[in-house]
Amino acid sequence: SGAVLNMSNQQPGDFFDIIFSDDIMAHIHHETNQYAQQYLQNKQEHLRQHPHSRSAAYQGKPIEVREINVTFAIMIIMGIMCLPSLPLYWSSKWPFQLPCLTSIMSRNRFQLILKFLHFNNNSNQIPRGQPGHDRLFKIRPFLSALINKFQQLYIPFKNISIDESMILQYLPKKPSKWGMKAWALCDSKTGYVWNWRLYVGKDDEVSASDGLGYGVVMNLVKKLAKGIPPVYVNNFYSSPKLFHELYKLNIGACGTVRLDRRGLSTEFKKRTLRKGDIMTYKDGQLMGLKWMDKRQVAMLTTIHAWHYS
Repeated sequence: SGAVLNMSNQQPGDFFDIIFSDDIMAHIHHETNQYAQQYLQNKQEHLRQHPHSRSAAYQGKPIEVREINVTFAIMIIMGIMCLPSLPLYWSSKWPFQLPCLTSIMSRNRFQLILKFLHFNNNSNQIPRGQPGHDRLFKIRPFLSALINKFQQLYIPFKNISIDESMILQYLPKKPSKWGMKAWALCDSKTGYVWNWRLYVGKDDEVSASDGLGYGVVMNLVKKLAKGIPPVYVNNFYSSPKLFHELYKLNIGACGTVRLDRRGLSTEFKKRTLRKGDIMTYKDGQLMGLKWMDKRQVAMLTTIHAWHYS
């Protein structure tokens, strides 16, 4: 278990290079230049009228792979050193001078690359409403390549956990204005993200007929080495059907459960407990456990059921 490569005595840049490997950066470079050419081909009249526009500057100097790496480096720096506006990162006035940025790329070049930065070919996108449409088409190859790297570089320890995480983003036109939701399968010992999926709405393919929680877990565990790591989840995901299906894959599971889940024993659901009381039930390898604290707490497990006859 743990990291596949020996990373002792390595620098932070070495970690970046292992995940954002040459093939991934070459792909981004290709798609970015391809989109720039497509864009400029459709803007010839505009370019004739505005020969000194930022887009026109591309025609004499296509983007290089090195510049893609520099752009990512600048974005990382911007995430660490937060300034009120983008132009301030190239300011020559105190206290905003950042020679580390101004010496490696001009502001105009950085904004040009951001304008054209692409991860997939727009020409291949299936329109919304047609079979096969992917809301994440624009970044799908990039996401898939990164997740493959996550899985190649690390073997999870004994226990893993599945839960949602929120990515900060301001969405002013949405009822819920802050954040995108993602599902993450993580190593419980280190917090390493081994598998990850962005939630794109009700038409997400993981929204199975057995419930979103069931679909999320079954999707994230697809590539796990069967029988090695037990999975721990909370009551959003837990259900008898999910735990039975995981057990068929030789994956143990444990987690709190809502008492209105289908498949639970009727007596287990309805029996009222007094403080300190404990109740269990068994269904094959599945064990249900319920006790009364300040309120009733229930859980399911296929990991610990062997303790009971």
